[in-house]
Amino acid sequence: MMEAVGQERAMAMTTSDATRRIEAARGGATEDVSGLLESYRNYLRVLATASIDHDLRSKFDPSDLVQETLLKAHQHFEDFRGKAEPQLVAWLRKILARSLIDLQRRYALNAGRRLGRERSLDQILDRSSEALAGLLRGRESSPSARAQQRDMSVLLADALGELEPEDRDVIVLRNIRQLEWAVIGEGMGRGPDAARMLWKRALVRLGRLLESQR
Repeated sequence: MMEAVGQERAMAMTTSDATRRIEAARGGATEDVSGLLESYRNYLRVLATASIDHDLRSKFDPSDLVQETLLKAHQHFEDFRGKAEPQLVAWLRKILARSLIDLQRRYALNAGRRLGRERSLDQILDRSSEALAGLLRGRESSPSARAQQRDMSVLLADALGELEPEDRDVIVLRNIRQLEWAVIGEGMGRGPDAARMLWKRALVRLGRLLESQR
């Protein structure tokens, strides 16, 4: 129930709303911090899904990683010094990156590969966030709407969160991770052509959802 409420608030927030909620959370009220962080669950889940290596997917659910990230963010919220949403999502990405590193260490991946992976996790998450935002670029909006527009990657993640899991996953795998159809199909238990058709239908559903929210 808490997750649904957090997602509903995220979809309805404007830039000013987000700033006010951050200010309230920095005031120290536990419920304000919890509500604020919960509204970024979809965003973190998409990034986690896009960043977990294939060999870890059978061992660890991205949702568990997100829960761990939100718990750390709540425990250390006093360390956050920003005042606006872009600063908050950047801070959350860094916590997610550290959680991913801990996950890799926990499962003792190849040491050489792990070292290089750890060094690039921040960049991977940043690129994933940019790829999310890129799916929304070019959509028409009025000047007044643009003035109130929040982080596009967060808005799109919230929309993806309303899709069926396989629709969300195929968009993440193709548009964010930019995997080949054969790899996507193998990971989803489908052939390459079936994965491509699923992706096309998922994009149509996402487009309709975004249109309904304008």
